[in-house]
Amino acid sequence: MTFLATRRATRLGRAGLGLVLALGGAGCSSWWSGSDTPEAGDAATPGACPASRFQDRIGGRLIGSNDPPPSSGAYLRISDLPHPHRILMPGGVSTTDVRPDRLSITLDEAGRIQSLSCE
Repeated sequence: MTFLATRRATRLGRAGLGLVLALGGAGCSSWWSGSDTPEAGDAATPGACPASRFQDRIGGRLIGSNDPPPSSGAYLRISDLPHPHRILMPGGVSTTDVRPDRLSITLDEAGRIQSLSCE
């Protein structure tokens, strides 16, 4: 873990560190910026913004693919995200390239979905 990642994990606290570890278990690039190739089962129209499909999940938790669902409230599994996608953490860095087909999921300090957009 780099100094910056350690500092980020310390600032987010134990819950944030758990989220970072759960999401990043397979490597940062696989969950941070998503994949550029669509999955076989992805029914999204190429070039269309998929954010409208998930607007009812705002305020809910982003959970790992194998995590049990929360006992109450909205949630979104990482494995259900269309490709390409990226997950933006508070204070994190992101690219400035415009990709109208890429879903950007912005999380708050508690790991809840704050916004969904395509950019």
